[in-house]
Amino acid sequence: MKYLFFLALFMAFPQNKPQNTYRIKVTQDFKNYWFKGVAEVSSFELTQRRYGSLRKGKAVSIFVTEDFLKNEQVKTDFKSDKSTIVLKHNLLKNFVTGIYPYAIMNSTFTPLKTALPIKSTLSIQEWCGQSYTQLNHKENFLITSHTYFEGKSDREFTISPTYTEESIFNLIRLSPSKLPLGNIKIIPSLESYHLLKIQLQPNDAEGELQKKTDSTSQYSVNIPKLNRKWKVEFFTSAPYQIIGWEKVKVHDNKEILLEKATQLKTLQIPYWNLNKVGDEKYRNILKLN
Repeated sequence: MKYLFFLALFMAFPQNKPQNTYRIKVTQDFKNYWFKGVAEVSSFELTQRRYGSLRKGKAVSIFVTEDFLKNEQVKTDFKSDKSTIVLKHNLLKNFVTGIYPYAIMNSTFTPLKTALPIKSTLSIQEWCGQSYTQLNHKENFLITSHTYFEGKSDREFTISPTYTEESIFNLIRLSPSKLPLGNIKIIPSLESYHLLKIQLQPNDAEGELQKKTDSTSQYSVNIPKLNRKWKVEFFTSAPYQIIGWEKVKVHDNKEILLEKATQLKTLQIPYWNLNKVGDEKYRNILKLN
């Protein structure tokens, strides 16, 4: 029985090709779910460590497909040979530290036929100041960073393209069979660059995929050099909806929770049209008020 279980898991999520192969084939299941003219909006109960303490808050995850200019790397209103279709993931987190709040937003754009992002941005707003960082996939990853704080203000540098922490969420939704397994290279999140002072560079890591229940799977990454682990849980069947995630730091053989998110509610809606008086009801449905 144990042999059959691991055989089934292997068949469900085959080992990905060598790391220089990032190609993805879009399935009909993907098209059926994502090409309906709506977005998937999910709310999460959030626990976030900041200034040495765990804070309670909310997170909102928005996945949607859109047309994207390949050179300018911005959304376009008109499909052409200069554009491609991307899966966009907006992740917003809000929590309070004492008297003042934090608002963090990451946007990651991944073309449908590749595992690597074409663009990723991060903004952080809190009462002390603002920070903004952007990654553009040109020949390499071009990073531009602007912040109110000393040390990371007005910087620009390049790093070798590989998997990024943010792009794993998109890759789960696109094709879990392409998740990087075994010895891999991964770039920490833009958020950790600001909040945890982690350098943006490829790190040796270990990627693992395992079955959690009959209907759910978990992808985890261990980065020994950073003493950091994180995992994402999702439904095993298409459209591979995200259930939650957790990030920890390892210190003295103990795991210290950095972040945890647990799904509250998911809707498929054209949120960009729901901006009229009365549409606040959707926030109640998503348990955001």
